[in-house]
Amino acid sequence: MQDIAPVFELFKKELISSCVIVCEDIEDSMIGMFVVNKNIGSFNTLIVRAAGPLLKDIEGAVGARAVSDANGVTFGNIQLEDLGKAKKIVCDANKTLFLGNSIRTQLYAETLEKQAEAEPNMYIAKKLRERIAKLRGGVAVLKVGAPTDFERDYLRLKAEDAVKAVQAALEEGVVEGGGMTFWKIAQELDPKTPGEEILKKALTSPLKKIIENSGKDYTEIIKEMPDGQGYDAKLDRYTNLLESGIIDPSKVERCVLENAVSAASTFITTAAIITEHEEKDK
Repeated sequence: MQDIAPVFELFKKELISSCVIVCEDIEDSMIGMFVVNKNIGSFNTLIVRAAGPLLKDIEGAVGARAVSDANGVTFGNIQLEDLGKAKKIVCDANKTLFLGNSIRTQLYAETLEKQAEAEPNMYIAKKLRERIAKLRGGVAVLKVGAPTDFERDYLRLKAEDAVKAVQAALEEGVVEGGGMTFWKIAQELDPKTPGEEILKKALTSPLKKIIENSGKDYTEIIKEMPDGQGYDAKLDRYTNLLESGIIDPSKVERCVLENAVSAASTFITTAAIITEHEEKDK
């Protein structure tokens, strides 16, 4: 307590009543003291543990200087500008989000980018780029409203799907949507076994189903398909799907295919299956 007393004297002088302490570790007795102060309403403190590069990134994002021999900053000589500022800090049990000064954060990210470009070790360069991505990541708040609970839940699920699709796209990129990617892969296949023939037919199924659902003839649409273009079922036209924004995350397409093949592999090696019996219409 004696070590950090000068910091709280500074808080008192500047009329600061709350702060976030980011540290590698903290003693239980100190945590207990901060909890008591918060409960009696004298001072509000949030304690976040961080170490190594993460601690450096937080410094860069909020403009703080860590109390350390390397920086020459001690609890005795610490200044207000050493503490750093954030627009907003959101914290739960698993993660903490710092929304710092955007200009300062971008400058720090550019410094890391130069380090990554000059780094000969591919593993270290990859880790640096992961840190840069976190620093440059934006934050958006989606507010979903509707007149009824049912419609609101439906729209909320659609919004969640959109967010997860974007996250998947950021990981592995995007490909043509509307079933065209699988269809084009099928055209490149030269089946030599019954299994390969089944796979080729299955790959054309998504596009076929989309065309049938739009009330068009699959054979006619495929026959007139121009090279390098795809079919936009919504507007009933041939177009460049990527330029028209008809896309799917590559990761989703890959996982769909892998899971389907896995399920089929299990199915054909099973001695028996259980299915519903449908009564024929009399």
